Amino acid sequence: MRITRLSWRTSMACLASLVMVFLLQGCMKGPSEEKTPSQLVIAVNSAISYEYGYRDYLEAAFPDLTVKLVEMKVDVNQDMVQQLKQFIREEQPDLITGAFGYYVALADNGLLENLTARLSGSGMSEDDFQPGVMERLKQTDNGELYGLAPAFNSQVLVFNTDLFAKYAVQPPSDGMTLPEIFKLADTFSRAGGAKDGVVGYHQSLSSLPSDQLSNLAQSEALQAYNPNTGEMTINTSSWKTIFQSVVDLYGSGALAMQDVKPEIVDGVELYGKEAMEESDLFKQGKAAMTLANHGQYAGSGFNTGEVTPPVTTADRNRTVHLYVPSVMSIRSGSPNADKAWEVIQFMNSDHMAKVRANLQDDGFSSLNAYRQFDANPVVDKLYALHSVPLPTKLPKMGFEAEVKFTNQLMELENGEIAAVVKKDKTLDAAIAVIQKEGQFLLNAAMPAEK
Repeated sequence: MRITRLSWRTSMACLASLVMVFLLQGCMKGPSEEKTPSQLVIAVNSAISYEYGYRDYLEAAFPDLTVKLVEMKVDVNQDMVQQLKQFIREEQPDLITGAFGYYVALADNGLLENLTARLSGSGMSEDDFQPGVMERLKQTDNGELYGLAPAFNSQVLVFNTDLFAKYAVQPPSDGMTLPEIFKLADTFSRAGGAKDGVVGYHQSLSSLPSDQLSNLAQSEALQAYNPNTGEMTINTSSWKTIFQSVVDLYGSGALAMQDVKPEIVDGVELYGKEAMEESDLFKQGKAAMTLANHGQYAGSGFNTGEVTPPVTTADRNRTVHLYVPSVMSIRSGSPNADKAWEVIQFMNSDHMAKVRANLQDDGFSSLNAYRQFDANPVVDKLYALHSVPLPTKLPKMGFEAEVKFTNQLMELENGEIAAVVKKDKTLDAAIAVIQKEGQFLLNAAMPAEK
């Protein structure tokens, strides 16, 4: 049965569909001319994700294709890998579109088709794709390619050019590390910003000590704890350097320790419009720099500039601020693998790159061809960035336990670092407390050994 339309169709989706029709009718031959009816079973995170990210495009390109959706409903508090394996065995999807963590788990368990031969046979190569995206996709056990990502997201460092001119401070440039950005924020504050109540750097809803510690740790490829071994790992010289940096930045006024409280609705934390506006110091003109999506602050009432996101100290070609939201794969042994590949190939085509460039609301195409359709110089530079290897194994602790532990650890870090900033205790004493009490909390979160 053909999937029915959802009632909340957005104007963007309608526009996407129209753009697709014009593109396909005007310059594409192949899928849109196919006459033989066919069916694909497509596994998705949710029907809504398919509706927003795929349906209009595929209906325009493959009008005779019938789609059956099966949702990957996984209990995040149980063994997710075993649930995914059972789901694939029972539902037998042809095409799988899912989160990056699911993709790696399925690939490492032999449930996905290796796409290397199909990619080379299509006339495309790995070099046609953003290098960081391809590196992410090959973070499988054997380093092979089992999926393609139609899009990726990357933040940029946005700065208020008016404020930098006012205080006569050199603005940020491409290829800066986060420690260098924080040093610039400190320079800005000491140049007069702090005296006038303007901080050097601020991220909306992410300005507490735990946020800064996490950002710096990611930038330097450090982990506060190992979720698979159950060990806290902050009692090192590298971590102490990060802690000291955060304390100094708050002390100089380069950072603001802003704690905006959410509303609790049915047990869920929600930030309303007022809370969002209160937390966005950059939009208020009270912060010189922030991390945000490309173009997010256009039309804010002041002049802005954008440079590439923070890179790592170890390799200035790499950044942690590159995300792969969804991966398309073929189930190993699918009888409709060829049709599934047609769909994947289409979603990763130059035509779709142009569509994304026209819409500019759903990330960047993973194809380097996107740069032809977006002349912004910072966008072009994003396509040269490589990714930082991230943990790919689904954690042993359940989702609920991990969220609880993370929140407890953040609360512990915030309290201890605030005490150091107020000079109520030494940094060494605070780190010792976080290591000891954090280990206690982590022990409680880890599942019992069977």
